[in-house]
Amino acid sequence: MAQLKGAIVVIQFERIDRFDWTDPKSGTVRPIQKFVGLVESGDGTREWVDIGFPRDPDYRPPNLKPKSYYAMPVLISVDKKRGENRLTIRTDIQPFEAPDIG
Repeated sequence: MAQLKGAIVVIQFERIDRFDWTDPKSGTVRPIQKFVGLVESGDGTREWVDIGFPRDPDYRPPNLKPKSYYAMPVLISVDKKRGENRLTIRTDIQPFEAPDIG
């Protein structure tokens, strides 16, 4: 049995957003999709988080129920222009229902 390794973000899933981004250099239109949800901090505050789809055109997101909590295995990268962390869903592990604890 293998162990789960890497970063996981638990979110209250809300929706999948999609928009078409046009590359200003080539004029090529590329669809950008992302999971959108709420992440809870230990102090009770909640913040919106976006988890991008991978660039793999064959990636198909699982059927997630809005308002449900899911553990999202992610890759973390840094957007050097904005100085922000960027989250991308992993393709080798599907999101799964957040486990009950306590």
